Amino acid sequence: MQLLETFNTKRLKANRLCVEDYTELCLMHSNSMVMATLGGIRTNNVTRQFLQTNLNHWNCYGFGLWMFRDKANGGFVGRGGLRNTQVDGKDEVELAYALMPEFWGQGLATEIGEVILTLGFEQLGLADVVCYTMTTNQASQKVMKKLGFKYERDFIKANLLHVLFRVTASTWKFHCMNNSFMENSFSKRMFEKWLAVILITLLPPLVPPYKGGKQEKSGSLPFTRGGLGWGQKYSEHPKNNTTL
Repeated sequence: MQLLETFNTKRLKANRLCVEDYTELCLMHSNSMVMATLGGIRTNNVTRQFLQTNLNHWNCYGFGLWMFRDKANGGFVGRGGLRNTQVDGKDEVELAYALMPEFWGQGLATEIGEVILTLGFEQLGLADVVCYTMTTNQASQKVMKKLGFKYERDFIKANLLHVLFRVTASTWKFHCMNNSFMENSFSKRMFEKWLAVILITLLPPLVPPYKGGKQEKSGSLPFTRGGLGWGQKYSEHPKNNTTL
């Protein structure tokens, strides 16, 4: 099945990778910050090979990488998509994404990943998708967890230690339902009220309950004039402490 060649997220416009994207890929692949966790800076020749490989992937499988640009000004933000790969000799489909440094920390990787995974599970009918990065790339691992991926194991790729995460179609469906519920302002308010009721019901009181009257102290226990003190038995009240 051929996936959409162009689509929009909330803030970005995506277009299928094409030959004209070579210059922007070179810009990304020469950025030391971006490439620090992607195997290091790539020469223009290596980038040209990367481009051709991923163009061939689209032609063979009907999906691959998209280039993402800012809706407002058309500026290049990054690349992301789905690719066939191998992990320890096993065929997998991976979610891949990389953003230019000036767009880090804005939730854009998560925004890109959500749309791509939706396409993968709902249009391609994938059973699961993997995502991996170097063990030192905590920011990318945080994105994976936000997208519903679960850590599976460590493995070696390109002689470097990586972490492998996986999300299944069923997990993704639950993840989307949960996000949709929490994004609904009414549902969120109701959930917060429900949680507050549960906490009040289950947790012990932090202060003595007010029984009415003026609060006084009687020994080590609080005592209220005209009512029982906290934890005080009825027979212990001075007015009722009579001998029959």
